[in-house]
Amino acid sequence: MLPWPYTKLYNDAGFVDTFRYANPDAGRYPGSTFSPLSGYLATPGRIDYVWARGRDVRVLGSRTDVRRLPRHQDSRLDQPYPFYSDHGSVITDVLIRGKGTGPDRPAVNERPADPREVWHATPDGVRVPPSELSATATTFKPGIGDPGNAVDGNPLTDYHSYYPEVAPQPHYITVDLGKVRTLSAVRFQPKLRSNMNGTVLEGMVQVSTDGTTFTDVERVEWRRVTEPNDVDLKGVSARFLRLRVDYGIGGASALSEIIPYEARS
Repeated sequence: MLPWPYTKLYNDAGFVDTFRYANPDAGRYPGSTFSPLSGYLATPGRIDYVWARGRDVRVLGSRTDVRRLPRHQDSRLDQPYPFYSDHGSVITDVLIRGKGTGPDRPAVNERPADPREVWHATPDGVRVPPSELSATATTFKPGIGDPGNAVDGNPLTDYHSYYPEVAPQPHYITVDLGKVRTLSAVRFQPKLRSNMNGTVLEGMVQVSTDGTTFTDVERVEWRRVTEPNDVDLKGVSARFLRLRVDYGIGGASALSEIIPYEARS
């Protein structure tokens, strides 16, 4: 367990982390508050707290909130700014013992973690070796963001669209498979960094045999996390595999790896 010196000061002073008190199972209720804007990385990050202390204070329930109010979720700001801050909120119901009757509604409660937060198993099929792949993109940062970084087999290198000037989306990154192959699936691995700028949230997976005429395979909508996103290609035959990025965090596009899988013979 990692030491947290700052929060230890509160614990040593007798304060209680109300969210963890109300939700002691950190596996089922991890609590993620950072960052609704920039993504949640590979592990949950709850860096926001409500503390309480004293025998006359009773914690009734606690939850996190990382979404805008329902009446604001259809606005143009909802996609780039899913919450009102880059930090989510922690909401806790406490009862101060006294003559009052307490709240006239059920106490707030946290929803269990989404089962998709478990790292996905490897897609079915045989991985195409990185040495047989090459990639191009309509916009990229030379060197550090070269599209070849997305097919080099190294998850610590990234493809990234050009910056500081960001070309309007959609952006395209195309993988040449070297020859026509029968594909079972493709895995898109977001970049594994604290700065998730460019992480793809919406797009279209496309295939082609000649690199000129592309066919849509599947519309994708992905979460603001670093877990891999797998697309079932259902045995389609193609030499070229393309991702059209319709929206990425910050208006940019970034990927750590694009990993195609051939169907087993």
